[in-house]
Amino acid sequence: MRKIFFLIIFLAICKTSFGQQVLELKQKNKKIEALIPENWNVIAMDKDGDLNNDGINDLVFIAKKEDINNFITDSEIGTDSLDINPKILGVYFKDKSGCYEKKLQHNTFIFLNKEPTREEPFQSLDIINGELKLEFQEFYNAGSWYVNDEAYSFKYIEGSFKLVKYVNSSMHRASMDFKEEVTDYIKGTIFVTKETFNEEKENPITTSDTINFAPKKLKSLKELKIPFLFE
Repeated sequence: MRKIFFLIIFLAICKTSFGQQVLELKQKNKKIEALIPENWNVIAMDKDGDLNNDGINDLVFIAKKEDINNFITDSEIGTDSLDINPKILGVYFKDKSGCYEKKLQHNTFIFLNKEPTREEPFQSLDIINGELKLEFQEFYNAGSWYVNDEAYSFKYIEGSFKLVKYVNSSMHRASMDFKEEVTDYIKGTIFVTKETFNEEKENPITTSDTINFAPKKLKSLKELKIPFLFE
């Protein structure tokens, strides 16, 4: 049911996108400000990490359009106003001359939140140990007892950003029961951790297990449309 729900959301996003002109980020420039389109603001950025292992720090950012027409108001439940301005993920490599050159643009992975009872899903963007890391969360003010988190780690391999690690966790807000799966696509392992509490929410019981699988061809970031639909 969860994947069907997000598939419906994804189709709605696609329908919205098809009715709008897709903005193309600039290919290169020495100034970061020049890469940001007019009437768009940066909501997350990291320029202090090296993604292609050339010893030069690169640039990743998420820009969001600022258009007052892209707000849904008068919601019957949840927030009074939903900001559905589109967001774009941009990844640029910096060369020795100081010029940033675009290596990736993704228009749907930082997806629109059209659910009035759900908080903004996007949480963070970082370059950590040469990998691009993106984190998301499902948190509903009404309609669900669960908090679901997802973290994606991408590494630049053979000319594209490949998914090398995927972390999926879920917590029940009433019982505090918790489950986390850490999938390493390089090693071919899934490390599963479970934590359950008694009625007083004390003395948690923690169990863990490792599942091995045959590594398959790594998926690229371009292949992934939006979070929470990942197999």
